[in-house]
Amino acid sequence: MQAAARLSRQVEPHGPFELGDVQGPMHPDAAQAPALERPGDQDGSRWRVGCIESSAAFAALADEWERLFAATGSHLPFWTFDWAQSWWAHHRRHGRAARDMLKVYTVRDADGSLVGLAPMMLTARPAWGLLRTRSLQFLGADPNLTELKGVICSPGHAEAVHRLLLQHLLARGSPWDWLQWAGLDPACAALLHHRGDLVRQRDVPAYLLWLPDSWPAFKQGLKRNIRESLRKCYNSLKRDGHVYQFDVAERPEDVVASLAQLFRLHAARAALTDTVTHADVFAAEHSRRFLLDVCERLARRGQWRAYTLRIAGQVVAIRLGFRFGDAVYFYYSGYDPAWAPYSVMTTTVAEAIRHSIGQGVRCINLSTGNDWSKTRWGPCEVATLEVTLRARGVRSRLAYAAYRIALAWRGRDAAASPVGAPSH
Repeated sequence: MQAAARLSRQVEPHGPFELGDVQGPMHPDAAQAPALERPGDQDGSRWRVGCIESSAAFAALADEWERLFAATGSHLPFWTFDWAQSWWAHHRRHGRAARDMLKVYTVRDADGSLVGLAPMMLTARPAWGLLRTRSLQFLGADPNLTELKGVICSPGHAEAVHRLLLQHLLARGSPWDWLQWAGLDPACAALLHHRGDLVRQRDVPAYLLWLPDSWPAFKQGLKRNIRESLRKCYNSLKRDGHVYQFDVAERPEDVVASLAQLFRLHAARAALTDTVTHADVFAAEHSRRFLLDVCERLARRGQWRAYTLRIAGQVVAIRLGFRFGDAVYFYYSGYDPAWAPYSVMTTTVAEAIRHSIGQGVRCINLSTGNDWSKTRWGPCEVATLEVTLRARGVRSRLAYAAYRIALAWRGRDAAASPVGAPSH
């Protein structure tokens, strides 16, 4: 993935695979996608930027968006048209405290073909008044649901598309006080190094697990401690007379029941206080409605999965996944704390990996966040950069400073350092 999966360093890579293609594993339609390159126009000098601001024009972009997504070979559900449109429908704010305005930027080549997309929105806080602040950010500006955001580009054009978009945005007199830009790989981040008004927000690590052709080969490549952990997971259930059943749901009619189990078990896991704490990502009703909507959309395309572990007919653990071509993205999970001594979540992930290998999957994205539940499997770590670009002028600087103070007051990490400074 061009802006969300460039290998920056490895964490015990499994198997002989190399991350040469920054787009990630190929989308199944990539081979059939129309050629997006135009000889003699590789630098984007004759390309043009447009901006979609209405819901009708947004909907009309669906087919072109999906063709571009297919051409990228991306395995990120967050880059699909279905995700973006569903997110906008369920998360758009239009009250007095905040108002979101659609800003989907398109980049087209000299022949009018879509070569880049930046699905964004302009947020005003409050909606009106002299004291309002204005931030331009990607759709999916939620704390946890949309894990990886960025510009969607045709292969080989990431730098040209980013350069053209940034030139366009900066040349318009900055109708925003600050710009939140995501999914930058090192090459694209270098386009902004000269700017003194750029602050570095955070690195976003994700973890790609490359798979061999068989489950025994996969287990053989694991470190000894994880092999022993897996043995104990299965043996502890067998020792106490518990027979497990592993199922994979993927039909649209399975979405509602599967997500009901996810919401229940995810909340149960979040309520635990004697282990690593996790927020209940789906506590808000609009977040649950959004996930139901987008999963039903992706299930109709054959791209949704729910991996469940049952014991005595009861679902004790579940994890969602999204499949694109020969890759699967592992999304949120949940488990019954009563079955924690049996490590049922580890068993569920292991069975999901085993099932994926059997289905010809080559790569699993274990999702974002550096924690032992991911690194124990020996994945490759990939990282991208999220930055904030402040507009020039006293008003914008004061608006951004007020925003930073508000973030700190709410307890969010608002720390920032210049691009290029070491991260910790």
